[in-house]
Amino acid sequence: MKRRKRYRRHFRRTRRSESLRNLLLAVTQKKTDLRKVKLVSHYFTLSPQRDERVTYVYKVNVEDDSDVVEITCVSYDLLLENEWITVVYYDSHHGGILHRHEDHNLVKNTEIVSSERIKKKGTQKQLLTWVIHDLTHSYLSYKNRFLRINKKYLQRKSITV
Repeated sequence: MKRRKRYRRHFRRTRRSESLRNLLLAVTQKKTDLRKVKLVSHYFTLSPQRDERVTYVYKVNVEDDSDVVEITCVSYDLLLENEWITVVYYDSHHGGILHRHEDHNLVKNTEIVSSERIKKKGTQKQLLTWVIHDLTHSYLSYKNRFLRINKKYLQRKSITV
């Protein structure tokens, strides 16, 4: 019986020391991840009427401008009644995993978050390029889906697109 108690005490002690060591490792990793970064933003229009645009904001390492650290937001926006409305946007803010937010309903302000049909592997720079390519090639489907879902609301407000 004494052996069992010693084992349990030793086991508890090692578990505590392991959790403490993991905590210290996490803190030191966070310190090394806090690089000096700057926020870079760009946008370009998709139509000659300038009522559709793609805006992208990302964080870049200060020492190496070509090193994209994080994709903050890449969005497709529509201009409705002199107000920019975001239809869909991508970000990798939550844990570095790229995912899509689709703002579907203007009345209820609902948002659908998904990671289906999204490139998962690659550097942040490669993912940023992929997202911009995806938005420029499939913006019409995003726009049509958004207008179809909000058709009654837009008619009630007499907003033309």
